[in-house]
Amino acid sequence: MTTDEATVETVRPLSQHDQGETYVTPAAPTSVMPIHAPRQPRRWKRLLLISLAALAAVLGLIFGLPRAVYAWNHVSTDDAIANGHVTYISSRVSGLAEEVLVDDNQFVEAGAPILRIDRLPYQLAADQRSAELSRAKLAVAEKFAALDLAEAQLNRVRSEVRSKIADLRGAWYLIATVQDFVKYETAALQSDVAKLRQNEATLRLAREEFDRVERLGPQSVSQEDIDQRRSALQVAQAEVSSAQASVQQTRALLGLPPDPKNPGTVPADVGQTFNGTQYALSTFLGSFAQLGLNFDSMTLPKLAELNERFSSLDFQTVIENSPAVKAAQAQVESARAALGGDQFDRSHPELQPEIIQAQKALEQALLQLGYTEIVAPLSGYISRRSVNPGALVSIGQPLLTIRPLSDVWIDADFKETQLADLRIGQKVDIFVDAYPNRIFHGRVAGFSPGTGAVTSLLPPENATGNFVKVVQRLPVRIELTEPNPSDTPLFAGLSVDPEVDIRSQPEGPDAGRRLLSAATAAGAPIQ
Repeated sequence: MTTDEATVETVRPLSQHDQGETYVTPAAPTSVMPIHAPRQPRRWKRLLLISLAALAAVLGLIFGLPRAVYAWNHVSTDDAIANGHVTYISSRVSGLAEEVLVDDNQFVEAGAPILRIDRLPYQLAADQRSAELSRAKLAVAEKFAALDLAEAQLNRVRSEVRSKIADLRGAWYLIATVQDFVKYETAALQSDVAKLRQNEATLRLAREEFDRVERLGPQSVSQEDIDQRRSALQVAQAEVSSAQASVQQTRALLGLPPDPKNPGTVPADVGQTFNGTQYALSTFLGSFAQLGLNFDSMTLPKLAELNERFSSLDFQTVIENSPAVKAAQAQVESARAALGGDQFDRSHPELQPEIIQAQKALEQALLQLGYTEIVAPLSGYISRRSVNPGALVSIGQPLLTIRPLSDVWIDADFKETQLADLRIGQKVDIFVDAYPNRIFHGRVAGFSPGTGAVTSLLPPENATGNFVKVVQRLPVRIELTEPNPSDTPLFAGLSVDPEVDIRSQPEGPDAGRRLLSAATAAGAPIQ
């Protein structure tokens, strides 16, 4: 074979379909193909490739190694959203909505009015309760006046009883006076009887002397002596008559019948039976009966026993046990009972039950009146407004909601395979899709007591025999460690990507724990 006719055999690489077969491509004639000298590879291309490979390796170490270390020390999830409290605003009273002062997405401060309900019916109720309070105060004032009147009546009755006691004492002193009079008249009777006996002896002597001179006659005795003896006899007779009259007078004063034979005889109970004694005793017993004392025991015939009973009386007890005083005291107690009995305090009439009841009713009416203006219980943004002016508002009806952006947290659902190194207090970097150039900072605040599947409305039933293991997710709460910024606010519901630094030192309450302590769970202040 000549050079011109020679052919160059070229063998192409074998593919999967060409294995075991050799394909020979006919070479072009030498007269057609140009003849060149073999080329030498260039060294600079090789050096460039080597440099590029080395540069790529260095850049990989510089940028890739930190990222690998970061990924090794952090646990992240994309199943996380921002969350926050929502307060549903409803009315405590029913009525017609007059003004709605806020709208959706509007910020309100705590205490700012957001809705006003027609207050006229509640104002009328408050006025009625105010009138009832005034009426209750008047009723209490009347009860106070009734109590004052009853106490004055009691004092008056006590004064009357004291006056009756004074009359009783006067009656007793009258009895004593009568007894003294009886004693005096008894002594006077004996004196008169003695004087009568003396006058009777004088009369007998005068009679004997007159008879003697009369027998002698004028021959022996002068007429003058006879006349003197007759005159002495007449005087003696007159004195006897006078003494007899005095005796009968004294007996009459003692209430004794005439007794010519024994004018000086006086019964032993003349002091008891004397009319004056009976009158004084009747007066005494009448006063005794008016004082409510035992009348029968006071009708004893012996004044000695009556004296003993009278001397043993406790007049203060007699006053308090008097029927009139008891009746007046009952009136006082009735008036006092109407004012609260033992709990009655004259210096604080406002503590009376009817006033307290009326006052509480008024306060309730004023409270209902105050509920006609609904104010924001906290600062936040309005959403879900569902009430307009003129609408009829019912008690408990949801009207709108308030979401405070100052209290926002992250609910992150971590796989159960990521929980081994998670602890409360670990630092968290939070990346928000809405703000790609902003990193929020937080800390792990707590773990849910159950996975999302268990706490769902229809938890899975794994006892059916066709169980397929699925990696579960546990909600983990992450709280911000810095205030929610106003320029890039973290709204509830935004998607976030939290990355927990599992190598960081836990800080804050319950740091390093998985479960919150009792004090933290109860909301007690953390020292």
